[in-house]
Amino acid sequence: MPLVEWDCEGSIGIATMNDPKRRNALSSDLRNGMRRCFDEFETRDDLRVMIITGTGAAFCAGGDLADMPSNVKQAKVFLKDVLMWLSTP
Repeated sequence: MPLVEWDCEGSIGIATMNDPKRRNALSSDLRNGMRRCFDEFETRDDLRVMIITGTGAAFCAGGDLADMPSNVKQAKVFLKDVLMWLSTP
């Protein structure tokens, strides 16, 4: 099953984060799946609303610390990427 599921209902796009064991933490793979949903949403004129949801007990635990490098320099790059991802319209 994919980490992010994409569905459309009428003019609504629905992106569902689907990694409940990790509480939908924003791993690189999950962020890439969400990027694909954002890209499709932006290209489709028939969609007006995008709902972002998550499976399991948590919507999203935040950044995936297990995905973060232990090297300080690489960790700074990782955190910068996560912050840029979160702030991209």
